[in-house]
Amino acid sequence: MKNVKSKIVILISCISLLGAIQAQAQLVTTFAGNYTTGYTDDTGTNAAFNWPISIVFDKHMNMYVADADNNMVRKIITPNTVTSFAGNGTAGITDDTGTAARFNHPLGIAIDTAGNVYVTDSKNNTIRKITPAGRVTTFAGSGLVGNTDGPGATATFNYPNGLAVDDTGNVYVADSKNNMIRKITPVGYVSTFAGNLTVGSNNDTGTKASFNYPTGVAIDKSGNLFIADETNNMIRKISTAGVVATIAGSTIAGSADDTGIAATFNAPYGITIDGSGNLYVAEIGNDIIRQITPTRQVMTLVGLPGIIGGFDGLKDVATFDNPTGVLLDGKGNLFVADWNNNVIRKVILGYTGIFTPRKSTTILPFPNPAQNVVTIPAKQNDQVAIYNLVGAEVYNTIVTGNNAVVPVKGFAAGLYTVQTIGKDGTKKSGKFVKE
Repeated sequence: MKNVKSKIVILISCISLLGAIQAQAQLVTTFAGNYTTGYTDDTGTNAAFNWPISIVFDKHMNMYVADADNNMVRKIITPNTVTSFAGNGTAGITDDTGTAARFNHPLGIAIDTAGNVYVTDSKNNTIRKITPAGRVTTFAGSGLVGNTDGPGATATFNYPNGLAVDDTGNVYVADSKNNMIRKITPVGYVSTFAGNLTVGSNNDTGTKASFNYPTGVAIDKSGNLFIADETNNMIRKISTAGVVATIAGSTIAGSADDTGIAATFNAPYGITIDGSGNLYVAEIGNDIIRQITPTRQVMTLVGLPGIIGGFDGLKDVATFDNPTGVLLDGKGNLFVADWNNNVIRKVILGYTGIFTPRKSTTILPFPNPAQNVVTIPAKQNDQVAIYNLVGAEVYNTIVTGNNAVVPVKGFAAGLYTVQTIGKDGTKKSGKFVKE
């Protein structure tokens, strides 16, 4: 997520005209969030997030969400009620209880067998711990930038990202800008488990191996780690002895489904594993979810490579916008933190029922990319608002005719979100790129 992707937004909204469809594959639905930026606590699609990055379940199937740009950890109480668990929207590094605590851009999230939630507080360069009662403490990291091993209070990180907890309470952290995987014992002692400060893709043991901006971390039942090595476009494995190997992908970016290093990825970010050893990878460069079997066969599970969108539907039409976190519920469902859509998506694996697409709430600004002006499809008296990449409103108007023609020559280059609100309260959203 270090660069904004400049890709044309293509949404296959015409599928909504087809009515009910007999489904014989994966089905993508929207579980929580409404495709707008916010921090509304509510039920399902009435709730709002601001860049949800990663997700984890507790033993009661409540979901915890690292809501990065809200500087919060949200809790979705089963089945789908979104609440604020810790943090209050204000950036900071306050240890306290619940919404009295403060974070600064939480990214990774994991949970131990006792129900304690661990969060990588990336811009604070710390690892925070939240008890089931919501008490937040700093588990490791002094807050300074560095790569110092040692006791939690003096150890240092550099933009910690994804993390996972093993059955004995050891926490493994993708220390992204250090190109390392760090290990934190249950008492908070930090050590370097694999990688060094050097950028590379070398397979070796421990600190002799190298990574290039590792992000996601998953752990199997034997204690082996699997790493989404984002800028290397690889999936790596670290054995319990610290031996690093490449499972799939090469340093070449692409979207080829194949076996092992013959397959290609484009910025794999989040990763999880099921009980049979299948890996699931959220890939932000291709806007898709991939599956890797134990025999290292890579296949595209859902999403359309290179196509940004937020369309629910079957495998061949569903679209994502920078999917980052992936999570299995053990009941045949895969959940995805679709961060740039500000929603949590639900993928029903092997769906065989009847699917009626939801009424389209997507608008397609044009031209896209835009240089001087962009036209927002809208009706008379619709309210039209445009937000920049950090969620700040940069334009707001009431449409006096059909469509809103907006001058964007003075806008900074990047990705913008558009929202229209009709007289009946209907909300629609879309995105465009300003060149």
